[in-house]
Amino acid sequence: MGYLKDIRMRLGFSEDEVAGRLSLSRRAYRALEEQPHDDLEFDTLLELRDVLGLDINSLLEASFPERFPIAALLKSSAETLPLESRLALAAATSVGRDFKYLKVCLDPDQPGTAWEWLKTFEHDDDYSHPREGAPERLARLARERLGLSADEPIPSIFKLLRGRGILFLEDEHVPELDAFSMVAEGVAPLIMSNLYGGHMATAVERRVAWAHELCHLMFDRPMMLDAKRLCVHEASSRLRGRSLWDDVERRARAFAVYLLAPREGVTRIWRRGGEETTRIRGVMEHFGIGYQATRGQLDNLGLLSMRRKVGYVDPMLPLWDSKEVTPQLGDAGAPGLPPMRVLRDLGVPDLRCGVFAQEVLSTWQRHRGEVTQGQIAGLLRVPNGLLQVHYLRDLRS
Repeated sequence: MGYLKDIRMRLGFSEDEVAGRLSLSRRAYRALEEQPHDDLEFDTLLELRDVLGLDINSLLEASFPERFPIAALLKSSAETLPLESRLALAAATSVGRDFKYLKVCLDPDQPGTAWEWLKTFEHDDDYSHPREGAPERLARLARERLGLSADEPIPSIFKLLRGRGILFLEDEHVPELDAFSMVAEGVAPLIMSNLYGGHMATAVERRVAWAHELCHLMFDRPMMLDAKRLCVHEASSRLRGRSLWDDVERRARAFAVYLLAPREGVTRIWRRGGEETTRIRGVMEHFGIGYQATRGQLDNLGLLSMRRKVGYVDPMLPLWDSKEVTPQLGDAGAPGLPPMRVLRDLGVPDLRCGVFAQEVLSTWQRHRGEVTQGQIAGLLRVPNGLLQVHYLRDLRS
């Protein structure tokens, strides 16, 4: 039984259902399932992605010798994979694919001062409950090393960290994933934001997400997973109990709020007095964090219990209501891949000869290497939205 058939069955789709959606006869679809992964056409993979809800090309990624996260999918005890596990698997494959291509695209010779600076922060293995004080202690250290006072707001965490050489990029993932970070010896530190993240819609949410990832880059580097381990972890996380990585995430969430809204400043604003809703809004507007983060921090500091019912305060603050723009992957400004390699990765045939290859090369040269997603999409004669943005670099190599 082939991998494609395994995937289809574990996701709960019948043979007739998928064949019908693909406008194929049952016989033709059976032949499709028997084909080796490398023989599947690019358009077919796109259609399968739309039908099954997963990027089959990533699931069958040849760079994973053990074919993860296929192994995690097939080891599940359930006959049909639950929807929540399917979403976790989709997030894992998406992240794993980005890990692979980002390591190729980021200049290994230009990690800059960011990597040297991050190395001065040692791994901290205190993952106890945030009330024990580890997140606040680490946030104080980070503020000190970033040149911030104990209680001042951070006007732009994007500019603050970008000034240290940390790269920020955006891509499209499933809503369950807000952001992830990546750092390795010889690779520039990176924070990747999800354009469709469930907690990335407003500027204040993005600030918290970026501060969260900074905690991982500073203090969790030995705990950070490579692409293969991340896929296995995410694909099976909904199928097991609490793990150490849950504690790592909990500490990073608390760190983010302590970094953006430190104890001294929050306490000073709270003790000014007045109605609770007014004081909550004061904390939100001064430090640029949302309602839930503010309530959580007030609870952490013993100033206002989360159990106390208080009228909701609109998080769309005039002072912070503008997204700090981060470049998309195609406009990253980092060294990219040659256009021929990009198109080969997209599965486009006959790249080494013929009119098509010459057309791509001439377009690339005409734009001095700045081939856009739309231009490549035009060459491929497919709708712009069908191309995966993470394959389309700022092609200036």
